[in-house]
Amino acid sequence: MRRILIVDDEPALREILAAVLADEGYAVQTAADGRSALDMITTGPPDLVITDISMPRLDGWGLLAQIRQDDRSLPVLLISAVRPTLTGCPDPAYEHTVFLAKPFDLEVLLDLVSRLIASRQG
Repeated sequence: MRRILIVDDEPALREILAAVLADEGYAVQTAADGRSALDMITTGPPDLVITDISMPRLDGWGLLAQIRQDDRSLPVLLISAVRPTLTGCPDPAYEHTVFLAKPFDLEVLLDLVSRLIASRQG
């Protein structure tokens, strides 16, 4: 069973995403911030991380940077109401990283999740 870690400081969004992904057959863990997520990742890396960008303690950018120090191939789906600027030359931190703007369609999310997990499998 493929494992997904959802990281968002909004409890309602975490719960909705967890329920939708669990219904699709994924094992889901949740964290309220990047620091808690890092602890979970070190005990057993998931197949995909879905993270909000704006959070307390450690935001999505900081979480992404920490993930990339240890695993450049772990897929990360960044979600935010504000579209980030990913400019400049290719940066290893952005490899296997996709952005999805809030609010988003659940079918779009599920398609991205499926494709990102498949990319990790090779």
